[in-house]
Amino acid sequence: MANPSRQLRKRMQSTNDLKAALIDLLLEGNDADSITVSEIAGRADYNRSTFYFHYKDKNELLEELFRDAIGGFRSAVESTFRHVRSINLDEVAPTTRLSFEHVERNKKLFKALHSIRRSDSLYERLEQMYFELFRGRYHFYRKDPTLAIDDEMTMSYQIHAMIGTVKYWIQSDFKYSADYMCEQITRVHAHRPTDIVAQSQG
Repeated sequence: MANPSRQLRKRMQSTNDLKAALIDLLLEGNDADSITVSEIAGRADYNRSTFYFHYKDKNELLEELFRDAIGGFRSAVESTFRHVRSINLDEVAPTTRLSFEHVERNKKLFKALHSIRRSDSLYERLEQMYFELFRGRYHFYRKDPTLAIDDEMTMSYQIHAMIGTVKYWIQSDFKYSADYMCEQITRVHAHRPTDIVAQSQG
């Protein structure tokens, strides 16, 4: 009788190989819509039947890559709030650190998904996930609760600041470490600019 744990390891290895193959093809500049199952299977050194044993088509594999990417951000929030009731945004928040570490561990994945230009891109999916996660579950506390600041707008501002910073980091080809990114985004939040000054035109 076959060893179930061995079968599971082989299955995981196969799916990881197929994911890596699609990531490499995307990083080589291939359009996501033009990549074929044969190309993915061949790059992973498998045949088409192995691919179809795991996935019904290329889009199912691509969706799994998106789930892997987005899931790390969701987990960063949910795992943090399983242990604490609130986090101080003037310090490096555990949610921020876990999120940037997730991206740093999966640089190739995020660069590949960044290259896909669709209406349901990585960033649109991140935005949707954050709004669905935060609405009705988390509240942004202010020291002065009498200030007339819209909660929905605050949430949108925070979410898009995070997404924009992640996008900048990927576009910069990860020129900074996750630790540096965490420190900088925290400092930007704690010491927000008070003015925009025009540069003198010499």
